[in-house]
Amino acid sequence: MDTAHQSLEEVSVPLQTSHRDRIAPFTLFILIIGAIVTLVYIALFTSFGNSKVSKYIEGELSSLLGCPVTVSVFSLTPQQLTFAAYDEHNNAVHVKSRFHLFPLSIDGNYSVNFPSHMNPLEAPVQSVGTIVGSYHRFSLIGDAKIFMGVVNYDLTLASLKPRNANLSINHLNYSNLMKYLEYPHNSDTVVDGNISIGGIDTRNITIEGFLNAKTTRFSPCALKEDDNESFDFWELLADKNGKIQPFKILASLDAHVDELGILEQFVSYPLRTPATARVNLYGTQHVLDADVIGQVAKGDLKASLKLHRLKPYALNGRLHSIDALTLFSLLSLPQPISGKLGGTLTSDFTTTKLMLVIKEGQTNPQVFKKYYGIIQPLMRFEADFSTKITPNSTQTRGIFTSDLIPLAIDGSPAHDVMLRELLRQIRSKGL
Repeated sequence: MDTAHQSLEEVSVPLQTSHRDRIAPFTLFILIIGAIVTLVYIALFTSFGNSKVSKYIEGELSSLLGCPVTVSVFSLTPQQLTFAAYDEHNNAVHVKSRFHLFPLSIDGNYSVNFPSHMNPLEAPVQSVGTIVGSYHRFSLIGDAKIFMGVVNYDLTLASLKPRNANLSINHLNYSNLMKYLEYPHNSDTVVDGNISIGGIDTRNITIEGFLNAKTTRFSPCALKEDDNESFDFWELLADKNGKIQPFKILASLDAHVDELGILEQFVSYPLRTPATARVNLYGTQHVLDADVIGQVAKGDLKASLKLHRLKPYALNGRLHSIDALTLFSLLSLPQPISGKLGGTLTSDFTTTKLMLVIKEGQTNPQVFKKYYGIIQPLMRFEADFSTKITPNSTQTRGIFTSDLIPLAIDGSPAHDVMLRELLRQIRSKGL
């Protein structure tokens, strides 16, 4: 009996000690988790915590935007988020959303109002939409009113950085856009289209879309004088140390323009005629290629531009079956000839070579007399010219044949000499 009783005591005592050893760490773990949850709750969901977070957001937004920002409302509870802020220019943002901590998510509405008097776009911008997602990834879906048009958008952000964007443009007023760019313009042009952009956050950018510029009334304006300042994309995009963050881009954009005159301010030359084009852009910040395939002046156009460190490096172009009358109209020039034009252009921006072929050509005597002071009968002709342009000279070779006279030019020292020779021979024939 004593022996059995003693054995039971010897066994029971260590069991009680082991049980207490297991309880203490578990209790400590629960207390730590509870303390963390309490601190998080106080930091996020109480008036005290909201005020601290509000001040932090004010500082971050002010630093980001470069002007004082005031957070007028910030209220975060385990069920709801309310946020309102404005800057010194009365640009305002308001958000009201359902908020879920586990799992972390938001689902609500927002509104944005940027008045025109101090807006960087110098045009009023209003936007309303919904915000859906979590802190790490959420979407802004809504529409924005700008330049008297509406842009519907679906913007995805990852860790508060834009990732993807889908834009639908509806009747954007082109005249208002040109006013913002400080270019004189007078038309009723409206722009519609859609653009999809991906890979913004990884800088592996893809773009695809279509734009249509519809014009029924266009009046040319005086072309804005060139300020002769060189434009450098690298300097525009580089940081203060002259470096650009690496990027890769693959873009494809289709465009239709009823009246090319809406672009004349950008090329400093009057333009007329409709045009369609497909623009492809691909490469990196070191080597970037742009290809254009389109229809203009009732013919086909192909062109390619290569940029090295975002500076033009090489240009190639080809024209096929261009209508001469439409081409002169495109360039806002008198129409002295009709026919079909074709040719090529190559340039390294030091030396330029141009080849031009004219088929089924025919002169317009009335235009020659009125604009060039040349009296000549109707003449049918064909021509083949090549021109080499360097910084120091312009040389032209070519053959001109007609039903009246043959003309050959071989190694002309300059294009003005060629023109004088042409006029001399025409007049010597009594044309």
